[in-house]
Amino acid sequence: MTPLDEALAEILGSFRALPDPEEVPLGESLGRVLAREVNASVDQPATDTSAMDGWAVRFGSAEDSWRVAPGESRAGGPSPSPLAPGMALRIFTGAVLPEGADTVVLQEDTERDGDTVRFTDAPRLGRHVRPRASDVAVGDRLLDAGRTLDPGAIALLASQGHSKVSVARRPRVAIIPTGDELKAPGEALEPGAIVDSNGPMLEALVRQAGALPDRRPAVGDDLDALTEAFRSALLESDLLLTTGGVSVGDHDHVKAALERAGVTLAVWKVAVKPGKPLAFGRDDSGTPVLGLPGNPVSALATFTVFAAPAIRRLLGDPRPSPTRLRARLDGPIRHRPGRTELSRATLRREADEWVATPHRNQGSGALVAIGQSNALVVVPASSTGLEAGAEVEVLPLGSLPGEPYDHPLDT
Repeated sequence: MTPLDEALAEILGSFRALPDPEEVPLGESLGRVLAREVNASVDQPATDTSAMDGWAVRFGSAEDSWRVAPGESRAGGPSPSPLAPGMALRIFTGAVLPEGADTVVLQEDTERDGDTVRFTDAPRLGRHVRPRASDVAVGDRLLDAGRTLDPGAIALLASQGHSKVSVARRPRVAIIPTGDELKAPGEALEPGAIVDSNGPMLEALVRQAGALPDRRPAVGDDLDALTEAFRSALLESDLLLTTGGVSVGDHDHVKAALERAGVTLAVWKVAVKPGKPLAFGRDDSGTPVLGLPGNPVSALATFTVFAAPAIRRLLGDPRPSPTRLRARLDGPIRHRPGRTELSRATLRREADEWVATPHRNQGSGALVAIGQSNALVVVPASSTGLEAGAEVEVLPLGSLPGEPYDHPLDT
């Protein structure tokens, strides 16, 4: 068996970003991966502006009282006339500073009497002024290639006038569950049949990773049918995911079918629990294949560790692997040395630490464990077991859990 880290290096090291980015409207770019770095094309602010409501003045050009200049400067309004020494112009937040002004005095620090205004707090040079380009100057690096676009990044792009953005193309990921026993959700089940839960789960996981899932019908344990299904999928996808049939049973034909479809396997069997019967290879054209175990618990664990980072690599994400957290274990985990174990657990926040509760059912066929868990606890291959209170490394499954709505924030 290949050690886990060695298999990860072999598999993930062979993936590269897809070469054909695309342009999408900015409003449709949430969650997409930036294909090219973005540099500033305009200064922000584009001119000196006021950071507060108040009065614009030229520092030191008057003492106790200032003459009120006609008009005002407001955001979005016409450009103000130049300001003469000793004059004060009414100005509002975000408005253009008039030529000749270099300071803003807060509205609440003033007393107006007709055509004059007196400042109760002495002006300080440059106070409450946002100088031109103080946030961003032309040529500044704004976003690096590989950045996953979130609402803040989208706002930054919009502020620079971008209506479209160049992003990595979403990989097309074909999903083919295998096994005579599989039936689609909703179909009648005869004795010995089971519902295909891998297909819907992997479709969701592929979409969550940022790719386009192409879930195909399950294929039975027939060498010719599997070979044809794999050949077709390899021609039409950037990555093929199979589930089941990669072990060594009499009816496990996936390995042979992949080889007949032109796939050369580089990894077969990994020292991880659950998930030992994992296969990886590429066909003659370079299209990668990950053969995941048929057990849904194993499929989820191996997708999290291998397939999701592979997809993120295809997207050009420079940090594609799952987030890792340190947590305190609040229950024991038994373990026999030899394989890295990914134990299902519930992760929550308590006071100033993460706490992981192992699921009561760690069986490799326990679907209830992945349905009720939100994290995988990493148990090292050399471990003889973990006791309650141990500090462990945890891989969250999906978004991190939140807090109760009434939990104080400013504490």
